[in-house]
Amino acid sequence: MGLQHLTTDTRVCDDYDYDDERIASTNHLLSTVLSYGLGGGLVLDLVHFLGPRKKIRSSVMLDIGIRYIQGGVADYLMPGDIEIVGNNVNYFVSRSRTDMLIPRISVSFAF
Repeated sequence: MGLQHLTTDTRVCDDYDYDDERIASTNHLLSTVLSYGLGGGLVLDLVHFLGPRKKIRSSVMLDIGIRYIQGGVADYLMPGDIEIVGNNVNYFVSRSRTDMLIPRISVSFAF
């Protein structure tokens, strides 16, 4: 259980000399929503390296898991959702749930 904090920002960067220096930025929307979920996984030992007296000194493990997070409804802006007409700025706000399904595969080294 926790919170998801989503923000919509606009940044103007100077790409001269490829350093991407930020010239200006602004925040348009903030949404903080309650979330909860569950997950599970498995860690498999792939290789053991034995040290003195045949004790496990280090190993390589495969970590496989999945997590589902059900979040609330949040407001956000997508590219193209800000329109400038003369002196007026129009925002076309999108709204949706913030549910996520996160698979994970990683390799871990213990030494």
